[in-house]
Amino acid sequence: MKILNRWNVLILVFALWSSASLASELRGFSVTGECLKTLIPDRGAFQFNLESLEAQPGIAIKKSTEAYNQLKERVQKLKLKNALIETTDFSVYEEFDWNNNQRKSKGFRARMGMRVETSELARLGELIQLGADLKIKNMSGPENFVSMEMRQKEHESCLETALKNAKDKAEKLAVAGNVKLGPVTSVVEGDAVVVDPVPSFRGMAKMEMASSADAAPQVDPRSEKMRVTLRAVYSIK
Repeated sequence: MKILNRWNVLILVFALWSSASLASELRGFSVTGECLKTLIPDRGAFQFNLESLEAQPGIAIKKSTEAYNQLKERVQKLKLKNALIETTDFSVYEEFDWNNNQRKSKGFRARMGMRVETSELARLGELIQLGADLKIKNMSGPENFVSMEMRQKEHESCLETALKNAKDKAEKLAVAGNVKLGPVTSVVEGDAVVVDPVPSFRGMAKMEMASSADAAPQVDPRSEKMRVTLRAVYSIK
């Protein structure tokens, strides 16, 4: 009698498991359920870049830091809901001009970046206006996006809808096949996929805008669609 080695045993076990799984599906219906949801962005952000060019690096750092602190204080006074202020960049470097192949120092440029996030999307325009009031020349945004917390919450709430959709399909198949549908025997969750994603709005704010607070622009968020799928197997009675 030939003795099976360990690999042959593993292959045999896998083959038996695959055959049992296939036989189980052949005795029922394997269907895909899905849920499509529209997600409205719940977070917004705006980027400020503060720069100072001076003859000495220490002076450049001091001025850009003062401008950063002034901006931070003004942002905090807005009392935006769920606000998050993040320093995104800090650098100091010497700039040069070239003339007749000769390099001449222009001075030292200090740069600090600030990113402000909030859940009050309707007030993002106030950040744009604030940058204009403070004569900040380099600003970008606003950016609207769906937070990870909301995406996870909507994904989980969509699973029940997807399973119901799968059951509806299985029941229709059972009627068409003139059989009685049994209970679900297995469910495999799929990934959430963004369908036809819309890029978040990004613009370049300009200093030339009016200094009046009444001129703060209104920024409307754009939605995205998320599809959640799962695979379910229903038995036949």
